[in-house]
Amino acid sequence: MLTAALIFMIAALGSAASGRASALKTEQSELAQRSAVGSHKMSEFFERASTIVELSGRNYSFVDYYGGEMYGDHGQLPLKAKPTDQIVERVNQDLAHMGRMYADRTGTAAFLDVSGVTNAAVVHGEPVARDKLPQNSRTAPYFAPVFGVSPGVVRQSRPYRSAADGDWVISSGTQVLMPDHIKHAMVQFEITVDGFRRELDDGNGRLLVVDANSGAVVIDSARPQTAGTPLGDPGNRQFSPLLGNWDDAGLMKIDGRQAAYQRVPSEVGNDNHWYVVTIAPGAPGVFTGVGVLPGVVVLTAALIIVYAVIMLRKSQSALVRAANTDPLTGLRNRRRLEADLAVLLPKCSADDPLYLTLSDLNGFKAYNDTLGHPAGDTLLARLGKGLSEALEGRGGAYRIGGDEFCVLARASDIDSPDALMSLVNQALRADHDRVPVTASHGLVVLPHETSELSAAMSLVDRRMYQQKQAERDRVAR
Repeated sequence: MLTAALIFMIAALGSAASGRASALKTEQSELAQRSAVGSHKMSEFFERASTIVELSGRNYSFVDYYGGEMYGDHGQLPLKAKPTDQIVERVNQDLAHMGRMYADRTGTAAFLDVSGVTNAAVVHGEPVARDKLPQNSRTAPYFAPVFGVSPGVVRQSRPYRSAADGDWVISSGTQVLMPDHIKHAMVQFEITVDGFRRELDDGNGRLLVVDANSGAVVIDSARPQTAGTPLGDPGNRQFSPLLGNWDDAGLMKIDGRQAAYQRVPSEVGNDNHWYVVTIAPGAPGVFTGVGVLPGVVVLTAALIIVYAVIMLRKSQSALVRAANTDPLTGLRNRRRLEADLAVLLPKCSADDPLYLTLSDLNGFKAYNDTLGHPAGDTLLARLGKGLSEALEGRGGAYRIGGDEFCVLARASDIDSPDALMSLVNQALRADHDRVPVTASHGLVVLPHETSELSAAMSLVDRRMYQQKQAERDRVAR
């Protein structure tokens, strides 16, 4: 039964381990897929913004703002001091159209002169009055980077707070392509970081965007990015130790939970280098992926093993008791006496000696012959019980032969050798009116008289027979 239970348990544990490994692998695959999809969404979001602003840089409205016509004499663009109201209206409409490409996810769209003057701006789809347009935007985080690259290149900034409303935004800007190939102006529009967050959120769990250069969490799909709050999750620094050790994609563990990451591809001019990280909602447990059947088999096998072990221990205990107990009287037997002497003899001392007695019944053969063997067995059982009760808490009683009894007691538990012999003598008497039974005794004190087991047994045996012989002589006289 034990062998079969072990075989079933091993098989069930193997099945459970396989199921758990499969579940963890499936979770890894799902995490990797979500991070890959999130990375693609972020990349696509950037690409769309880049395409929109690149096309806007080629828009005739922004060119006409400076000349009114596409080409002047010899390919030079004659600059006018003031654009017409119609041109300004077209510019505002085109800026508003840039914002509508991203619905409610854009902030400011602006048309700026190289001098820093804002020619036109639209905030959340509404044109800004000309008298309220900023006159020096050269310190804006997107200004210098856009004019620092070649015309036609789109520059996408790192997150910053918008001057218009304080929202965290990312700017996409490019120079306006002018016929004279001179840097006259730029167009740019801002996408809110919360717009990126909403694009990333797939409704299936938490996704994080981590900056590859700092390890900071810049976007947390579970935390709306509102004005006035810090960017992302500044308190989350668990990715900082991974800097420099990331591949383009991979798996890792965060606080015992499985996680997957994927780099967001970025084009030239994008200052954002991000990873999309997906973290499992919880750490895998012991029973993750373990089916009902393996669990039932393991539990059943465990119960069988426990039952089998208990039965084996009970059997072993029964065998030990049988090997050390006299079956008729329930007292300890000769084997147990020798074992106890082997343990106690080295521990006794002159200050705390050990008493060993040997008693042999007188008249027991006549009792057996007169009343029969069943009555003799009953007498032995009764005498053994009486001896055990008399010595309770004071010593141990043994039956080592047919009608021979031993007592082993420490001197500290008995008042005196005479007191011990009185207890033994009283317990081993049967005052039957037809066949009375008494006992002859021998006693040795250990280690005073000997410290060896065989010598102790031999000495107590001689003394018991000496008393028995003296009793016979007395009866004969």
